[in-house]
Amino acid sequence: MSIAHRAFIGALLGAILALFIHPLSRPWFQYGLYRFEPSLTAAKSPSLAKTLTSLPPPFNDQNVSLYVQVAAEKLSDGESLDPADTLLLIELCRTAAEKDPTNAFWRQSEALFQQAIGNEEAALVAWQRAANRSSWTDYQSLQLKEFIAQFKAESRITMAWHYAAAASRRSSDLPRMVSSLGTGYILSDQSLDSRRTAFLNGNLIRDNARSKVSASHGYNLTEFAATGPYPIPGTRRERTFNRAEFPTEIIQVGDPDRAKVIANGLRKNEAYQALVFTRDTKKPLQRLTGQSILTSSLPGSLLITAVIFLALHALLCVCPCAKFPRLAPSLPAILGLVAGSTLYVLTQQPLLSLWILLILAIFSVRPPLELLATPPRIQPSTQIIGSILVVMIGISVTCYAIVNAPPMTSLRESLIDGWWTYPEESMGASILFFAGLLAILAQYSAYRQQRPAGRFLILLTRHAAKHAALASLLCSIILTPFCIYWDSKIQPDLMNIALNETAYYLNR
Repeated sequence: MSIAHRAFIGALLGAILALFIHPLSRPWFQYGLYRFEPSLTAAKSPSLAKTLTSLPPPFNDQNVSLYVQVAAEKLSDGESLDPADTLLLIELCRTAAEKDPTNAFWRQSEALFQQAIGNEEAALVAWQRAANRSSWTDYQSLQLKEFIAQFKAESRITMAWHYAAAASRRSSDLPRMVSSLGTGYILSDQSLDSRRTAFLNGNLIRDNARSKVSASHGYNLTEFAATGPYPIPGTRRERTFNRAEFPTEIIQVGDPDRAKVIANGLRKNEAYQALVFTRDTKKPLQRLTGQSILTSSLPGSLLITAVIFLALHALLCVCPCAKFPRLAPSLPAILGLVAGSTLYVLTQQPLLSLWILLILAIFSVRPPLELLATPPRIQPSTQIIGSILVVMIGISVTCYAIVNAPPMTSLRESLIDGWWTYPEESMGASILFFAGLLAILAQYSAYRQQRPAGRFLILLTRHAAKHAALASLLCSIILTPFCIYWDSKIQPDLMNIALNETAYYLNR
């Protein structure tokens, strides 16, 4: 090894050590390197209805809203509530409504729970009272801020994926059930007053909900109330006409103030339809979520890949390849048959099984004469191709580390399906494919030089593993500052989506 080569390796090790020790960059190496256990905050945070394991005492409105969200989730899943628990929920909602009289969330929740136990008259009264309120908040933004603070304590730094995880755990079951409740009231009572009450309730949800899904439930309720129900859905022209005439009908019954609110609400619906409830709004969140996973896990995953290759290189350096025993010609074929059959039984993947059989079986092919006295010489072209194949194995290992780190495991359900859905199969097949190509390359080169293929494979892998380790280490050093920068750049967008998604899409 030349002096320049040693200096280069020393510089790499010094740089990675400095990054690993520095308090600002050290947290970026934890995911993918040594932290693979599921995030406790993402799984069992007491701040959110979707993650808590036990309900806190209902001492404040924020805690009471957790009771409401958990109950709404059960109703949304088709489960029934215990009558005693439902009565407690009704009492909690009434008490909260007295403390927060302008918030329609409590009266809507009361109406939902009153109907759940069959108190139709009390439910209708609560529903009508909710329509007269001026605001709507479910306290989830405060709960999500606590959730993000817990993530910061767990990770020792705020990362963009914390906001992505918060956005994916916002509950929308209560707005969904309230929208269903309002639709039911319109279907049972098609009077103008019933439609007006439902519209006002939906209008409050759409205006004040902090997530696109929750706002869409309010939007759907207002549109249903404005167009009017039909035993058979009317034509688009009829629905459009009824929608335009709805404020006029309210004016005709002597309620011009509510007519203005409804007309303004219909105009807002058009803005929401154009800016929020479109397919294009799904792409930014998916893109930002994927980027947040990559920036938080890539430095550590590259470093663990470098460590694996360094360990492999060290192991092969002490391996006595010059004295590696020659195998009987039939043994590789037998091993290939056994390995391929076993793999097929376990995975039911015929191509993968045939690939393993082929890779092992080719080692039964030997040159007419094997030269054992002198060590084999690896041609430059073979070195380059072998290094490329091992680098591809390293990329597969890095991807596997990323998709098994807490950021990915905490957000996998919010992403579209892909190879990351079942990483063991996709990355395992990728590693076996490139490892097989490396074995074929070694067998071909060894045959041309009339050398033992097993010994040649060890020498080639040792050489390529060293280069792959240095490449992984260099990439980790170079990309860590970039990941930190890019993560800080996408944090504001994900924070705005997590805390107020509808405002983000309306104002972007």
